[in-house]
Amino acid sequence: MPAADHEAVFERGYSSTGGTGLGLPIVASISEAHGWELTVTDSEDGGVRFEFTER
Repeated sequence: MPAADHEAVFERGYSSTGGTGLGLPIVASISEAHGWELTVTDSEDGGVRFEFTER
């Protein structure tokens, strides 16, 4: 995933595969409600990694 899309995946309606674009925005809302930070980074295998961190 291009680095420019790392933040875009959390926006409602964003999809590069034809999905609804709601899954990650819902996850982001839930994590924010619990006080967690949700980040996305490139992984070594060529994919991406989503991480939750307590604030």
